[in-house]
Amino acid sequence: MKKLTLFLAAALLAASFAACGNSGASSSTAPEPTAIPDDILNAPATKPDPDMEIDPGFGVDPEDSSAALQPEPDAELSGIVDQIYAAHPVDLMMVETTAVDLTNAEWYPYQTGLNEEQITKVDAAVTSEPGVGSQAYCMVLVRLKDKANGDEIAEAMLGSRPFDLVIRNVQMVNVFSASIVSGSIGIVNGHIAGVFGPEEAPEGRRTMDGGSAYALPGFVDSHMHLESSMLTPDHFARVALSCGTTTVCADPHEIANVLGIEGVRGLADACRDLPLRVLLTAPSTVPSAPGLEDSGFDVGPAEMEALLDIPGVAGLGEVMDFNAVAAGDERMLSVIEAAASRGVFLDGHVSALTGRRLQIFRAMGIDSDHTTPSAEKLREELALGFTVQVQECMLSREIVQAMNDAPVQDRICLVTDDVPLPRLMRQGHLNFVVERAIELGLDPIRAIRYATINPAVRLRLYRTGGIAPGMEADIQLVQDLRHPRPELVLRAGEIVWDHGSYLPHTAPYQIPDHLQGSVHLRPVTEEDFAVTVPVRPGFSGGTAVVNLIGQDGVSIRTQRVRKALPLSAERDGFACLKTAPYLKMAVFNRYGRDQHGIGLLTGMDGVTGAAALTYGHDCHNLTVYGGNDADMALAANTLRESQGGLCTVENGKVLTLIPLPLAGLMCDLPPEVLLEQMEQLLSDCRRMGFNHQNLLTFFTLMPLAVSPELKCTDRGLVDALHKRLLPLIDEIKEISSDGT
Repeated sequence: MKKLTLFLAAALLAASFAACGNSGASSSTAPEPTAIPDDILNAPATKPDPDMEIDPGFGVDPEDSSAALQPEPDAELSGIVDQIYAAHPVDLMMVETTAVDLTNAEWYPYQTGLNEEQITKVDAAVTSEPGVGSQAYCMVLVRLKDKANGDEIAEAMLGSRPFDLVIRNVQMVNVFSASIVSGSIGIVNGHIAGVFGPEEAPEGRRTMDGGSAYALPGFVDSHMHLESSMLTPDHFARVALSCGTTTVCADPHEIANVLGIEGVRGLADACRDLPLRVLLTAPSTVPSAPGLEDSGFDVGPAEMEALLDIPGVAGLGEVMDFNAVAAGDERMLSVIEAAASRGVFLDGHVSALTGRRLQIFRAMGIDSDHTTPSAEKLREELALGFTVQVQECMLSREIVQAMNDAPVQDRICLVTDDVPLPRLMRQGHLNFVVERAIELGLDPIRAIRYATINPAVRLRLYRTGGIAPGMEADIQLVQDLRHPRPELVLRAGEIVWDHGSYLPHTAPYQIPDHLQGSVHLRPVTEEDFAVTVPVRPGFSGGTAVVNLIGQDGVSIRTQRVRKALPLSAERDGFACLKTAPYLKMAVFNRYGRDQHGIGLLTGMDGVTGAAALTYGHDCHNLTVYGGNDADMALAANTLRESQGGLCTVENGKVLTLIPLPLAGLMCDLPPEVLLEQMEQLLSDCRRMGFNHQNLLTFFTLMPLAVSPELKCTDRGLVDALHKRLLPLIDEIKEISSDGT
């Protein structure tokens, strides 16, 4: 006869039922539990009443292929589950019994606790747990194949066998109790099976002495962009894991702007088998400022449906067009609804919204924001039920104090958002954000909570983000809580980083052909950079009132500045604007539209040479900055020929060229090599007079049409505050005959 093994993961059977039953009933009136019949394991499966009338409107069309996605649970095992519930009535919310797919290696270890060898001995399995509510309850029932050893399976499931790995002598940071406890951690099948005090000595097939280091959960980054690193996902994974980040949720709207659905699918494919867990969101606002810029893709409700169908996509990417949401724009709302109907989480970007407009945003189901510029805004968003995701650039003593004072702590997260490669390699990833928050006065354990369990819950990853039984063994060991630089990192129980060594051996990523060749642009000439205006015949010269992009060399926030600049005498019906000494920028559409915009920036007078890049938020058109038109044209054509990248030019010579073959955004160079080349390029720029404090960020954000106040896109100057295009030249004044 086939053998059966019953496993109750949360607690002993009787204890689980007592905890989940009607707590309001007194012990004197509570019914005595019905004893389970001795022959329950041999009882027939429960069958439906043959006289029961079934509504023909319910059910699944036999021809509907979707019905096969979730197999029916084994009837025999389901019947046993029903009899257990009948014998011990409990008050659980929406109990669901489902089949375990024994062929899916990604899920059966999570559902049963069994490894690949053990699962081959199982004939069928079901899980039963509450579908709604917070009860810590789960039941697993398996039927073993003939001659399989039931004791072995039970020991594996109940943790009575030796642990796969025991990490001894660590200071465990408990994010649930906000405490630090000395002891050991036992790991089985990639999960934490038990935590033990210093007096206990659990046995393991392998043991490791933690040397009294702090054991933290792996960091979870709930909002970031892979493309910002300019690294392919495999190279990014190595850097992130070395910093203690074991899970990221990436919004791929950068590559979506360039290559659309195929770009997102390609990125998802590249992330699928990484040692780093990568979730993606479906980009919601592409382009980010419709009518003010042009990209290679446009997301509507149909495109959103297709994006959500990509394996690995778990939520809606940041909704940036907050004005469209607040105004009830039909297209934007239909995109949000397409995601909301799937039941996924919805991310927002609402830096400029307060009051009733912010409430409208929240009423749409969008319940996160990573652009909190003030303590007052943070408190307002928390009060409305937002999850506030705080970037390093947003941290201040006032905001940190508001975080410390928040009466509810589970809706605050620390995130990275965009981390350029030099900062990633020199400062770190999410560990640097944690470190900065602590330096500004945030309680260290709260900082760790904000980077572990809180973002994990936000992402609906309920088995990661903490060190407790049943959680995935994503663990890092650090010597200093205030400066979390991991010596050892485990992902799903496997050591991936060990004292400076990256252990996973994965094949190098090969960029597919369809993700390359994304620059569709005619050759650029010097004349493309000239600013001319039509004038009357015989115009002898004068001035033009020009809208300049004012920048201070520190912030990426700009302002509108109006200046009068000289105009040359008429030639062939046009006069030419004399732009010196201001820095010129030009944004060329790289998606086949013959158009470009020109802007002039203050604060960088006297720049020689030129710099160009195809990475420029969010449309990633080709942007050129420079002090003379000849060098700017050479820089643009160099990137046209290389099909994307970054370069510097001076005196007609290309100084540094960094190709970015993957969508003109990312390259397959090792991080150390790319960093060296990037630093050389930035050194070229500073020597030529580009003097911004955060130069790479400055280059990439000057074309960002949703960033206040004045930016430049392929359509020209954009007033981001009022969502409108502005002319470069406001008015023309001619010099009169008397010289006035």
